[in-house]
Amino acid sequence: MCVDYSIDTINFDVHDASNTLVASYSFDCSAHEGLLDEVPVGSGLRLTVIGTTVSGSDDWWGEILDITVRAGQTTELGTVDVSYIGDDAEPPRVVSTNLNDGAIDVSIAIALTATFNEDIVTGSMNSSTFRLESATAAVSGIVTYNPSSRIATFTPDNNLDHFTTYTATITTGVEDRAGINLAADFTWSFTTIRGPLVWDSSNWNEANWN
Repeated sequence: MCVDYSIDTINFDVHDASNTLVASYSFDCSAHEGLLDEVPVGSGLRLTVIGTTVSGSDDWWGEILDITVRAGQTTELGTVDVSYIGDDAEPPRVVSTNLNDGAIDVSIAIALTATFNEDIVTGSMNSSTFRLESATAAVSGIVTYNPSSRIATFTPDNNLDHFTTYTATITTGVEDRAGINLAADFTWSFTTIRGPLVWDSSNWNEANWN
């Protein structure tokens, strides 16, 4: 979840039965677990979890209620479920690509990029949701997503064919951190450069040049 939702830090607050803050902790999200030590003994404790993203926004929240801490014992809290609490209510959008729709004379060694207006779930960007195909076949390739730049990249496994029209598609399977999907498939097309001219003079004779 840390990678998919760009969560950087997990913050824990412990309140006692009278709602007084009695302990606070922070962990790097990549640790996935941690020890909350020096929590006062008592019952009716409440643990609040806040997930802070790499951009510094507190977009994730969860809590566990009625915790009992006993002296000399470790209390296992298990998994804490968190929910999105940000203010995002709009679907993600592709705001730019490295090729204009209808581009021509494109290099056969091109990698395609698409930039989004907001953070998307990293795991939702894959070879099923970012595709490239010609009129006759799908193109195999590697799909990556950089959450820092919000750029998705499709890198073909091999060079594309010369003088061929391709269509790239990003599907509605892509979602943002609020769980909102792309409103409609986003597509753009381009045509690769013509190949080198090849000719065979093996059957030519002197008469052909007159």
